Amino acid sequence: MRTASSLGGNHPPFAEIELEETPAPVEQKTIPSSQPIPQRAFDPLRARFRDMRMIADYAPYAYQNDGWLFYEQAKFMADVTDDYPHRTAFSAFYPYYQRMGYEQLRTYFTWRTLVREGRYPFVGASYLFLYIYELLSCVGVSDPRDGLEKLTELWPFYREAVPSLDQYLPGWIKDFHICYELPHTFAAFVTERGLQRFYTENAVAARKDTAQDWVRRSGYDIKKSKFYIGNESLANKCITYVFDALRTWCASRNVVLDDLLFYDVRRGEFWKPFAQALYHPATNEPDRRVEMPGHEVYIRRGNRWTLEKAQPFTGTRELVGHIIRKTESCLRKYLKHKHKLTADSRTLVHSERKLKASGLTLAAMDAEIEAAAAAFQRELNRVEVTVDTGSLVKIREEAQDTQVKLTVDEVKNVAPVPAAGVDVRSALSSAPLMDRSPEPPPSIVLQVKPPPPLSSGWGAFAAALTDMEREALTILLRGEDDLKSLADAQGIMLEVLAEGINEKAADFVGDNVLDTDGGFVLYEEYREMIGDAINING
Repeated sequence: MRTASSLGGNHPPFAEIELEETPAPVEQKTIPSSQPIPQRAFDPLRARFRDMRMIADYAPYAYQNDGWLFYEQAKFMADVTDDYPHRTAFSAFYPYYQRMGYEQLRTYFTWRTLVREGRYPFVGASYLFLYIYELLSCVGVSDPRDGLEKLTELWPFYREAVPSLDQYLPGWIKDFHICYELPHTFAAFVTERGLQRFYTENAVAARKDTAQDWVRRSGYDIKKSKFYIGNESLANKCITYVFDALRTWCASRNVVLDDLLFYDVRRGEFWKPFAQALYHPATNEPDRRVEMPGHEVYIRRGNRWTLEKAQPFTGTRELVGHIIRKTESCLRKYLKHKHKLTADSRTLVHSERKLKASGLTLAAMDAEIEAAAAAFQRELNRVEVTVDTGSLVKIREEAQDTQVKLTVDEVKNVAPVPAAGVDVRSALSSAPLMDRSPEPPPSIVLQVKPPPPLSSGWGAFAAALTDMEREALTILLRGEDDLKSLADAQGIMLEVLAEGINEKAADFVGDNVLDTDGGFVLYEEYREMIGDAINING
């Protein structure tokens, strides 16, 4: 042994130990030349696994990603079956074959064989999602429809064991309908399978709006109208009738009513199908354009998907409100309501631009509303007569029997020829007469309930008035009629000024207060209430 001090010089203070070891002799075992070397039996499945793994070695670097590798290996293993008697656990966030060992691969392909036979044992969530990834790529199925059927069949068997299926499968089923040609629509499939609870209403089917839906989207609250109170059913039916007519009118001009009322310019964005799944889209696919409910348009061009989503139209409440207000105006006219309602298009801000962009005009739409309201009125007053054709034979027999009886009665009741000296008029007056005058035809009487007395809302109406509108009402309450000078001084049209007052009155007290057809005068029944509301005694 040598120490640092014995070596001299500046050496670190440590001990250096030198050991000399003699290697142990190795026992040489020789195999007699006559004894054969043991060979492991050929395993064709192990060889298939080896060839599958080698796919990763031959792929260009740019294509070596999990999605591509999974898809190529899945096609290579699409027809493999197994009957492995053991079960080996496996867990991975994105499961695919390259991550699996020999026992795990045999466990998976044995389980997949059972599932394809219609048996659904549970061996683990990772194995389940690996099989779902195969179905999303239509691997191991006859066609996309077969793949969708198998994907849907899995769901109820494994929902309890794997709750996350409810999170992923609804979106993947929708993407399946976008990516592949199927013999049915997405909405029809969801309805047939009872899956509506997993989707919003607009995402499943086209909008079917009721009158209440239209009123809810309207900037004009018809529920506050004194005309509406007492005529709710009639008004709601007319509103539905008018919007249905507008839908047909728009369609005849290649315009979708929902696009016109609710959506503006579309904007495209990149879209990847089957989000959060291991998926690689097939290449060299033809271009495709798919329209889905909810006004979503998916476009595949050059193996790249784009989603076009319509932006909300800022003038929805304005335009829907105008349509409902115009409809009520027509109803008031047809029912001869004592107060008229004006739907002035000059107060609209966004609608004219939107209609013009769609190739329509507000005047044409107003004319269509008037025509639809008139058609509704005619339908309302139409008398329908229903004849039971099965009773025609019985009616004919009864008529013949009645005719025979009438003939006999006439013979019996013939007045005798009066003797000489008898007054003929007196003799005829004693003969029985038959009243055969027809009954008047039925008629329809449409009753309109008078509006209930106004008892509230005037304070809110007065508070909503602008200074100019308050001054205009003050002029009218004092018996003056020079509103035009006031409007000209403020740079506003007289009609717009009056319409603004009537709109606020309709919102807060449910009716107009100005008769714009009679020279801009106050309705007498509202004069005192307006004076009290704005503290003017006219």
